[in-house]
Amino acid sequence: MAVSDNQRIGIAVRQFDYPAESISSFPITMHPFIPSAWAEVVFLKLPSSIGISSSPASVTYGETVVLSASIDQTVSRGTVTFQYKEEEGDWTDIADGTPVDGKLSHRWTPPSAGSYSIRSIWTGDIVYRGSTSEAIPLTVKKASSSASTSLSSSTITYKENVTVTSSITPAISEGTLISEYSQDKLTWIEIGSSVPSDGSYSASWTPPGAGTYYIRASWTGTKNYDSSTSAEQTLTVNKAATSLQLSVSPETVQIDPLTRGGASLQISGKITPKLEGIAVTVTYTEPDGTTTTKTLTTTSTGQFTDMLTPNQTGAWSVKASWPGDANYLAASSSTVTANVGENWTIYIAIAGIVIVIIVAAIALRMRQRR
Repeated sequence: MAVSDNQRIGIAVRQFDYPAESISSFPITMHPFIPSAWAEVVFLKLPSSIGISSSPASVTYGETVVLSASIDQTVSRGTVTFQYKEEEGDWTDIADGTPVDGKLSHRWTPPSAGSYSIRSIWTGDIVYRGSTSEAIPLTVKKASSSASTSLSSSTITYKENVTVTSSITPAISEGTLISEYSQDKLTWIEIGSSVPSDGSYSASWTPPGAGTYYIRASWTGTKNYDSSTSAEQTLTVNKAATSLQLSVSPETVQIDPLTRGGASLQISGKITPKLEGIAVTVTYTEPDGTTTTKTLTTTSTGQFTDMLTPNQTGAWSVKASWPGDANYLAASSSTVTANVGENWTIYIAIAGIVIVIIVAAIALRMRQRR
């Protein structure tokens, strides 16, 4: 066979010493009786394919998956790279390595919860072209969280404070911790909220009134953790104690024995703590046992006053009381007494003057007779 200088000869050669996809020119002998000619030899790589799998295909944040790449040739050359991307993001390398008999595995912990696409890429070698696998989905679910709450005391008195501590597990400084209270377990009112510090947040709280309260903590969660709500803690707020003080001035008076008037008593009292607008009942007991009640209203300083005009002689007693309300206990004062007597002084004076006049008149008449 005659070969011209321009004849091109294609030869399939597996020569691992030559660079891939290279074109080399060198003299070859076509036949012992045919002189050598220059021929262009093209080394063509064979196609390859690579697949990828994830075990499992769905995990929870913080868990590990095993990524496995498999090349359709039992090669131990080139580099296999695992990659991931989230949503519409860019591809990011996970890890790479050299396959062994066409296979490579890698344990990987996804950086966050979400939906991922995973793929593998093989660079190929001098015999096989590189290839990229189809992307497979990987779902990373949010991890669970656990909220809890504690109280500095389970029983307090109205107007006292309690420290409410809310906590979250895991103890991270993300999301928002909210302390809430309810009196019916239906309507919840916020006590306070904050980004937790190492999973904890505390607030000092003064309940708005006496009664039973249910306290709980809730956490908003994050990209990687689900939200959670704690079990309730019960807080009992007892009514606050009150006291009434009462005085009468003066403690001794005298009335006109004929008109039964002419004297007055001032009644003064106060309630502790200082409660404004409280209705205090003042009971007056007369010497004959008759009782009279009067309702007085406290001022902004918790004080109340009244005036009494006694009309009987003897001991008058006075006592104050109030029934309490939703936040304060009832209270009664001690009984105070005022002694009422009769003032005969003016009448004795008048009688004396009359007697003097009568005596003087008698004496004058007796002189005239002489």
